[in-house]
Order: sequence, then C-alpha cells, then structure tokens
Amino acid sequence: MSSIYIAAKTDTYTTINSIIGTEVFLTTNTTSPPTHDYMVESYIDVSVMQAGDTTVITEYIAIDNTNYHAFSKVTLVGVQPFPLLRFHGKMLYSYQAGSVGTLYKIGLKQTVGTIRTYPYTSILQVFSA
Repeated sequence: MSSIYIAAKTDTYTTINSIIGTEVFLTTNTTSPPTHDYMVESYIDVSVMQAGDTTVITEYIAIDNTNYHAFSKVTLVGVQPFPLLRFHGKMLYSYQAGSVGTLYKIGLKQTVGTIRTYPYTSILQVFSA
C-alpha cells in the first residue's frame, strides 16, 4: 500500500478588480490537463461591496478537462452582513490513462454599482503517491 503526500502547495493572496458586466476569474488550476490529483480551497472578501452594488460569484468545474459548467452560484446585493465567502476544499482528479483531468475556477461578475477591488486567497495542494 502506497502513501499519499502533498507534493506541492501554493498559497495565493491577491486582489482582483471587478469590471461591470464582465466575468473575471479569481481561481483556476495551473495545469491542463492536471498531472496529479489536487485540492483547492478559496476565500473571497466581499466587504468592499456597498449599497447599489450587485455581484455574482460562480464556481465552475470541467470534469472533461475542457467544458466548464457552473457548480454553484451566489448573487450578492449591497453591503454584506457576512463579508467573507468560503469555497470549501474540493478534491479534483488528474489525467489518467483513458480519462481526462478535472479543472476548476471561480468567476466574479459585478453587474451594477461601482467598480470594486476584491481581496481573495486560494490554497492549491497537489498530491502524489
């Protein structure tokens, strides 16, 4: 029986500027197709939102390594009483002979309001046997 360990870990903390009416992407895996199973978890700080702002945040997964589909979606309006969104850890699989790997990303689309800068953090852990 072989052990599984974390072969690489990447922590990212940065910001992204919204563009009214255009979806921008915060988190995406870095390898297509992924060569190892991996886990990703993210947080977005939406405390910058004010009255008059509407922002849609969507998680996408591509189980065929190509075609992304919405996994979850939330629409936020105005000041947020709980301004930190967590996208729980997801174990995603790599390319194996006869199959394709799974890709992941988070989109942010501000539909109305003032352009905002959203802080976010992501943790990507790549596994190996």
